[in-house]
Amino acid sequence: MMNHQEVQEKIPLYVAGELPAVEVAELEAHLESCESCRHELEEFRKMEEMLAPLRLPDPPDELWDGYWSGIYNRMERRLGWMLFSLGAIVLLFFGFYRLVEGMLADPTVPPLIKWGVLFIGGGLAILLVSVIREQLFHRKNERYREVRR
Repeated sequence: MMNHQEVQEKIPLYVAGELPAVEVAELEAHLESCESCRHELEEFRKMEEMLAPLRLPDPPDELWDGYWSGIYNRMERRLGWMLFSLGAIVLLFFGFYRLVEGMLADPTVPPLIKWGVLFIGGGLAILLVSVIREQLFHRKNERYREVRR
């Protein structure tokens, strides 16, 4: 048997017709003996009647089809850009590695230039890791990522 608090919490589901049959029977049994809950039920029904004209119509199926198609396209493009970016990064690092390897082996290149190129490469690697880490952190913790202007 439902208690008073449970009945009041389930009244909106009861009015909407979304309450399981077993709970409907328990709720109705409680309503027979509880004036307060019957009053609450009537108040909720009155509020539902007032709000019924304000309900938005369900969007047409064409809108949903376009929505899901748009999500698929965005996911596909995002994957394409990620693969393109990953390929570009691999090629850039390989080229930089070959440049450094050739430069370090060349005895005619001054040590200052060698150190400068190594520092630039190290700095770029640290920046890349930092940007990727920051983007992953913000993507996970962004409160308004679903909001569009």
